[in-house]
Amino acid sequence: MAAATTLENDIINILKIQNEQWATGNAQLYPMEHQDPKDAQTLEFQSLLSSDADPGMIFTHRNIANQVFPDDPNVMSVIAYALHDLGVEHIIVAGHSLCGGVAACIDKHLTQKERADCFEFEAASRWPPRAPLDQWLAPLRDFAESLDTPPTVQQLVEENVRLQVKKLIALPTVQDAWYNVDETLEKADKETKARLQGIHGWWFDVHTGRVRDLNISVHAQDILGAQS
Repeated sequence: MAAATTLENDIINILKIQNEQWATGNAQLYPMEHQDPKDAQTLEFQSLLSSDADPGMIFTHRNIANQVFPDDPNVMSVIAYALHDLGVEHIIVAGHSLCGGVAACIDKHLTQKERADCFEFEAASRWPPRAPLDQWLAPLRDFAESLDTPPTVQQLVEENVRLQVKKLIALPTVQDAWYNVDETLEKADKETKARLQGIHGWWFDVHTGRVRDLNISVHAQDILGAQS
């Protein structure tokens, strides 16, 4: 893949630097080395907010196991709105450690430690999960079972991020949003702010709060160069 532009590198690197600063400061204030890893995912409340509520610098969409389905109006609406109405320039697919949704897809191959770390209740780790979660995770389970070697939770989280990045690239609403300076006026005529410059895959450690770039970024010049 072609190297990212200087501006793009600045934007992505700023996020990485800010994450490292936050994680370091948080570790000093609240040491986590003796915490139970499951505590990092224990929630007391679920908050349902409009996707355009106070987006700030990062416009976020979350679902179980980072799934992208073309027939899911929720995720497709968020992507279309982010790209064509907000003018979002970068999409980051961020998987995370101890992902219960991913772990459930390889229940037969979980180690005792993985099962204990990812699930508070042992029964929750058994396939199938409660409906409709079983239907939601079925494609990821099929993908996991298609691999030559049963993956660990960590491996499947990373493979899933790679898979979802590929699925994003194939979406028509994404293909129509790549930034091309030669089409700026044409896109303005279409009343779209589309200026997508990159899609990236990261992994987030819920224990330390740090992110790791999986180095699978795809940039506008990669896509447009391949089309020319």
